[in-house]
Amino acid sequence: MRKESFNFALVGSGRVATHLAEALVKGGVTCSALYSPTKSHATALAQKIGAETVDSIDQLAVLPVDFVLIAVKDDAIGEVASHFPSDYNGVVLHTSGGTSIDALTHIKNRGVLYPMQTFSENRELVISEIPIFPEANTQKCQEVIGRITNALCSRQVHYLSSKERVKLHLASVFACNFVNHLYSISDEVLHDIGLDFQLLGPLVKETLNKALSASPKEVQTGPAIRHDYRTIDRHLALLQGQSREIYEVLTKSIMNH
Repeated sequence: MRKESFNFALVGSGRVATHLAEALVKGGVTCSALYSPTKSHATALAQKIGAETVDSIDQLAVLPVDFVLIAVKDDAIGEVASHFPSDYNGVVLHTSGGTSIDALTHIKNRGVLYPMQTFSENRELVISEIPIFPEANTQKCQEVIGRITNALCSRQVHYLSSKERVKLHLASVFACNFVNHLYSISDEVLHDIGLDFQLLGPLVKETLNKALSASPKEVQTGPAIRHDYRTIDRHLALLQGQSREIYEVLTKSIMNH
């Protein structure tokens, strides 16, 4: 029996667009066309996934595809969506964790496909292990999302409302972006004494393992939780500017938490 075709159009050619598009194509979904204002990126991605590039979003709005995936910066989602007419009957999805489904408000079958992961250009990811947090406003949209997550072999799919998803996104910013910034500050401190950040690897891994095995609050360690003011003062004397402010704010937060 011939396998039923399933295809999509893509807006975007950045890290999220690239990872998702490649995974979808690997899972048997055809990318019929893609648009990106960065033409060199669009051409490179199109070659990887066997898609055609188009010169405008309006061209995507007339294609007979099962869904359109908008993987662009959050503040560009609404503008991209405005190119689809109000009588557009296809499914349109964006991939943002911090943007409401209402950014697509005039589209009949609208939804969200948020993969909660940090995406980088040259790092391989196992897409099936990434939790997916979808939202759909119609049965048709939900069915399409189901086919997408099947193609991605997603092991964790959790439907959330836009209000719930923005809280999830907030949590991910604390757990990922802010933590990585602290790693960067650690790296600078170590650089002053000629040491490599890799030396903190065992500490970082054990801290994460403990946080995942219990409540992060319960496994908190360090001078702040012990109210070790002598050590805290020694650390503060070594810091200046924003790094000192961050240390003070986090120390107070740990003490009060």
